[in-house]
Amino acid sequence: MFPTPTPSFVIGTIVVNDDPVPLGPVASPTPAPVPTPTPTPSSNTEILVDDEEIPLGPVLTVTPTPSPEDIAVVDDTIPLGNPPVDELPKTGESSPIPYYEAGLGFALIGLLMRNRFSNKK
Repeated sequence: MFPTPTPSFVIGTIVVNDDPVPLGPVASPTPAPVPTPTPTPSSNTEILVDDEEIPLGPVLTVTPTPSPEDIAVVDDTIPLGNPPVDELPKTGESSPIPYYEAGLGFALIGLLMRNRFSNKK
């Protein structure tokens, strides 16, 4: 027997419990019979189709009862209005000048190395 997963109920979502193994019969290697075509009726022939009744049965409705761990409680208070300007955090980045200088330095080193090694040929 395979273990069945326990359903978890969350308010506002639908939980579908799919079986990991199909429960149908095992496919056999024998080919399925090919149906023979039936002759189409002429345009003068009437075909009567009986309306089938819709089966009436009990309607099962499941209303999940939330457990205490499923209920979301908001603990934070929502600030009303704008915060004072003195309390705003510093955002952004540091100056990019050191990166520009390092890149210029690497470019100069590359030019000097190219000149030095290309003259020795």
